[in-house]
Amino acid sequence: MIHHMNLLEEKLKEFESAIRSHDWTYMMSDDSRWRIKGQQERTVITRIAREIEELGGLDEAKELWKEIAPIAPMMSTQFSFPI
Repeated sequence: MIHHMNLLEEKLKEFESAIRSHDWTYMMSDDSRWRIKGQQERTVITRIAREIEELGGLDEAKELWKEIAPIAPMMSTQFSFPI
């Protein structure tokens, strides 16, 4: 059980770091390299969220998301995962 909690804490830290460093405006870039990089970041964020869900920590991930993700209609910032 302790290992499970440590793994969840590690994944939540990884998730927080990923969303804090994410380029939230990547879809608006004229440079396809930035759009590709942003999509790759979003793929990693989604993967981590799925791992967190498997560990039972989805509520904590949603709270981090609400705290960190910018609120802007033109950005895709809704918590839409895991699927």
